[in-house]
Amino acid sequence: MPSIWNYTGVDGRCAFHLGAGHSYLFLLQKDEVIYYEPYSIGKSNAIHYMATIFPNDTRNIRIKFVLPDGMPSIKKERVVQPPDEGDYLCRISFKTSAYQIQRNIWDWEDGVAKEDYGREEVSSAIKFFVVDEENFEKYREGKVFDCYHYIYSNTGEISFNTSKAFYLVFQNTAKRTTVLTNISVLFETNTGRDFISMDNPWSDVFEKPTFNAGDTVILEGISTSEGQVEVANKTFNVNGRWQIYWNTSHLEPGDYKVIARCGDFERTYTIKLADLSPPEIEVYSPYDGEVVEGSVVIHGRAYDNVGIESVEMDVAGEKISLLKNFSYEWNPPGPGDYNITIGASDYQGMETKKIVHIVVNASGTYKPLINRVWFTPENPTNESNVVVFANVTGDMFSIKKVEIEMNSEAKEMYLYASNPVQQRHQEDPLRNISNSPAYGIEIGQFPSGSTIRFRVRAYDSVGNFALSDEFAVKIL
Repeated sequence: MPSIWNYTGVDGRCAFHLGAGHSYLFLLQKDEVIYYEPYSIGKSNAIHYMATIFPNDTRNIRIKFVLPDGMPSIKKERVVQPPDEGDYLCRISFKTSAYQIQRNIWDWEDGVAKEDYGREEVSSAIKFFVVDEENFEKYREGKVFDCYHYIYSNTGEISFNTSKAFYLVFQNTAKRTTVLTNISVLFETNTGRDFISMDNPWSDVFEKPTFNAGDTVILEGISTSEGQVEVANKTFNVNGRWQIYWNTSHLEPGDYKVIARCGDFERTYTIKLADLSPPEIEVYSPYDGEVVEGSVVIHGRAYDNVGIESVEMDVAGEKISLLKNFSYEWNPPGPGDYNITIGASDYQGMETKKIVHIVVNASGTYKPLINRVWFTPENPTNESNVVVFANVTGDMFSIKKVEIEMNSEAKEMYLYASNPVQQRHQEDPLRNISNSPAYGIEIGQFPSGSTIRFRVRAYDSVGNFALSDEFAVKIL
């Protein structure tokens, strides 16, 4: 039976987008604390039948459960006024979003859904309030407690004064709805003395915040008056909310002290620079796939955020050392296809390789070799799926493309076991066989008595081509 399953949202509504012209049976169940499967027996179940739904028709229905919940809910929070004074002004804002996971009602095993079927974005809301330490313990124990700034909403902005520790409580009351909350908290206070701090990167979380050497590191903080920040023999003047873009280019990996001063107040932070990225290679010439004649100039560069230790080129079995800014003239041993591999390593031992494929052309007559063309089955009927194969090899150069020409139309054939784009049918004789260099294509089914005519054309990497004889397939 086709079915879908959904939960009520935080607003108590459950919505389905249903097809027109059908009737539907709704099975409803209140989510229990002990939850087994969607069709298990619960204390609050209901069935509702809805007649045919017509196009562009929206219906709202209210359904009563057979049994009530029994115990009424008791409101345990008492909302009181927040403190009027305090050493700190706290500003809090939050925004929420929510989603549910929809599942197929039949796809369960031993009380567990086998897989999640889809994520559905739904309306969001969350319960929020502020409590002190004493009332937080009452809240945890399920007792009546005092709180302030009680909100049940998808967004909120509040501010209050405080001089003691407090707890921000975010409670999701919807069992089957995941609520994502984005929170921003800002504290303001009058220190009465000079003060400076760096809050990004936050060294209280990471003892040594680590960055990639060579990157630009953003330092952020606040000072009560004019101050200075020193790092790597550079001094930056700051005041109030400050931000520094520290360029670490040409700095070695290691630990760096960030000294922040404001009046008589001074604080030191430590930031670690590390070589976290491998070298990069740029090849200006030749470009990948280029057809050349004679000698080849290989020109490019290798660079790294810290430094290059070595650069090496591997081509035609020959290994050649290069400079980091390289320009090397290479004489190919003869015509053909070549892969030029350039590798670079840095002082941390990280490596990068770049491969450029080139074709060295030469005077002479070269073209692909179409060794054999055949099709299956040998005696096709109107129920047969006709598959054409061609064994193609390169004379001097590699094969670039093989096509079948049929009814004045060219279609590309694919190299089996190398690029199996097509869906393999059970009757395909090469379905599970590695048979390079055979190319193939499924051309389909045809009416009895028809004759299918085709040719095979092959191209190599320098543009030479070969054309087979014409073949005819008689459909029985």
